[in-house]
Amino acid sequence: MSAEKLTAEEVREWLGYDPATGILTWKKRGQGRRKTQAGGFELTGYGRVMIAGQRYMVTHLIWAIVHGKWPDHVLDHKNRNPHDNRLANLREATETQNQINRRYPPNKTGFLGVSRIHRALAKPFVAIMKINSKSTYLGTFTTAEEAAAVVQAKREELHGDFAK
Repeated sequence: MSAEKLTAEEVREWLGYDPATGILTWKKRGQGRRKTQAGGFELTGYGRVMIAGQRYMVTHLIWAIVHGKWPDHVLDHKNRNPHDNRLANLREATETQNQINRRYPPNKTGFLGVSRIHRALAKPFVAIMKINSKSTYLGTFTTAEEAAAVVQAKREELHGDFAK
């Protein structure tokens, strides 16, 4: 067994995968293990499994089991839920695409990329988003919902399926 990374075949020897639930289970017994769910979730919400003294991300193990190789890029949860490890919810992504699909804390307007600039203005809401690390002005609007719709349309134009 490799000291760096297990092969997909070795992963398959250690673990079973249920594609309906996204859960990994132990196949090999030992070190107090029974045929139970493998690994656990860290504070970040992502699953990890310890195999032969090495920690692995659950998503990467699943990818290796199903595809017979380790992922070439980062793995993104389409629905943004790190506990949902069904293969249908996982996709390879660049770091940028993965960041585009992340959860953002709500701001006062409730919409990402929308701010209230002044109550007395006829169009008090502004839509701004970062494009290639630069803030890009998309306009001012009467309601936060109008501004959010413009931001979302621009996201979909630029980022396709990764835009949320």
